[in-house]
Amino acid sequence: MIIESRFDFTDNRRPDGGNSRKYVRENVEEVIENSQFSVENRQMLGFFGHPNTLLMRENLQNQPSNVCTSLRLNGTIVEHAQQILETDTGKVVLALHKAGAGGWSWRAGGEDGGRDSATTIRELAGFDYVYTPSYTAITESADSRKHKEYVEIREALLHEGLTVDFAEGFLGSLNDRVQQEITRLHEVRRKQADEIQMLRESLARTSNGIRDDLNSRKGMVREALMRTPFKLKDEVMEVLASGVQDNRELRMVLDSLTSYQNVDLQSLPLTENVKTEKVKVSFDDEPPFDFGSIFRH
Repeated sequence: MIIESRFDFTDNRRPDGGNSRKYVRENVEEVIENSQFSVENRQMLGFFGHPNTLLMRENLQNQPSNVCTSLRLNGTIVEHAQQILETDTGKVVLALHKAGAGGWSWRAGGEDGGRDSATTIRELAGFDYVYTPSYTAITESADSRKHKEYVEIREALLHEGLTVDFAEGFLGSLNDRVQQEITRLHEVRRKQADEIQMLRESLARTSNGIRDDLNSRKGMVREALMRTPFKLKDEVMEVLASGVQDNRELRMVLDSLTSYQNVDLQSLPLTENVKTEKVKVSFDDEPPFDFGSIFRH
């Protein structure tokens, strides 16, 4: 059976944004062109999902489920066709597809740019069928992307000829993966909360340090202004210590400093202290003349 599908690699329509990777069209186009040899020679194999308890127990984790038979790029839409193989994992993929659960995800190698930078693809190895793909197939509606009831998937698995034990084991592995994903998301949320708290504490320490440093600098400026020979008002000193903020404060500072322009500062003891000296007069010897004779006449 051939399943055709297509998706827009610039449109993450999942509520959580999928993997949120950003791709450059020219890069995707070049990689798809270079992959045509692998497509023509049926070398682009796909697998079901990521390793889970069922696949490992049944030794099916390396069993291919599909092979890519057609691949092209139309604008930003990747169009591909997958032939479902006659394998157990192929039957799983076909059953899920018929039940409307899951979707295709390309398996590419390159440099992951994450959420902020562009991801560069070096090689396209194939398309895997996963339960929660990053991109929604364009032919699917939002409602069809919702997880189907397990009973529908079980019936589809049995319809493809899989045993009851296999079907129930597969459903159990899906449930384990859902619980694991929930646990992982809770752990991610906890780590993000811890990081946010650390950033808040770091910001508080930085803010306190800046405030203390600013107060220290203001104190040094005030001390320097108090040692100047100019008598400045307290409000002027506060403006000079904190920095002029507007034209009003600037005018106030200029008026205060220019009020001395008509004063002869050279006549003021601005740099030297005036010392008062006392002269002591002593008459240890007899005066050379008679004061009494002066006052008797």
